[in-house]
Amino acid sequence: MISYEPFYRTLEQKRITESELIFKQGFSAGILRRMKHGRYITLNTLDTLCLLLDCNVADIMEYRPGLRPAAERPRRTAKTRRKAR
Repeated sequence: MISYEPFYRTLEQKRITESELIFKQGFSAGILRRMKHGRYITLNTLDTLCLLLDCNVADIMEYRPGLRPAAERPRRTAKTRRKAR
């Protein structure tokens, strides 16, 4: 699974808040929310973060074997909700 913990450590080391990324750099709050919930981001987003934070990919994310990716977690859909009734 991909973990974004290095991203939050990088923000802390560089003394940058998520609010500053959103309001001063124009970064998407939705993407930050996706990262906070362990969802996937695009390579373009990764490239933008590296540019904004002047860092490497390893400063944004890391691979952790054995953890289940957020995208594989079961989600309830309209179809499964109808079946539950």
